[in-house]
Amino acid sequence: MSSLDPVSFVFRLAMVLLCLSFPHQSRSETNNQELRAAVFDFRPLSYYNKDDELTGVLPDFIELLSRDMGVNIKMERIPYSRMLKRLNLGESDFGIFFHSEETRHIVESLVKIDQIDIVVVGRKGTEINRYDDMNDLRIAIPRGIILDNSFDSDQSLNVTKVRDYQSAVRLLVGGRVDAIVGPQSTLLNNMANVNSNNITLGTPYRLWTKEVWLRFSRRSQNSNLKARLIQSTEKLVKQGHYKRIFDEHMSK
Repeated sequence: MSSLDPVSFVFRLAMVLLCLSFPHQSRSETNNQELRAAVFDFRPLSYYNKDDELTGVLPDFIELLSRDMGVNIKMERIPYSRMLKRLNLGESDFGIFFHSEETRHIVESLVKIDQIDIVVVGRKGTEINRYDDMNDLRIAIPRGIILDNSFDSDQSLNVTKVRDYQSAVRLLVGGRVDAIVGPQSTLLNNMANVNSNNITLGTPYRLWTKEVWLRFSRRSQNSNLKARLIQSTEKLVKQGHYKRIFDEHMSK
């Protein structure tokens, strides 16, 4: 075997040293990382139970996701209006909420989790059979929520923005608004928990069907965990865990 010339020897030695010095992140090392999930405070998606413990569809599913990944996930319960701000700054790594083109520059949609109907519903006697029937109504929605561009940009509607859906239901029960727009399941659950006066609702009118996705911040510092996050989320959704958790909290 012929010996290497000095130049070739130095070059190969340098390449070996470079490979040895290049950082390699093992699975055990990524287990020491922590993801931050933004959880918005809409019952039944997240709320505090009688023991003042954070619970709901999202906290329970994210806890299951954390165990499956083997990665700690810190949940931050915040108003919907602040969630996008935190994701835009990279202060939260991901959230579970509506897919929308308007927020693609902030987050990327990784896994489809659910599909839900967005409805408008008022007190009994308020007839809503088409979109234009909302023109003469006082409507409540949570502050910061993005529903549909046609609705969000419609300046002809009389919309009152409130903190959350519980606040919206209280306005409806008190007669200060005529209708609420939002996910049908969320509205019905909040109505059942807030409606102490037993106000009867009218028939919900479906406006759109929206997809719910796990959405990841484009400024996250933990993008190396995306592949594992996708894998675990897809597995748990396919196994029916999200639907099971959702149904459990809808019945409470």
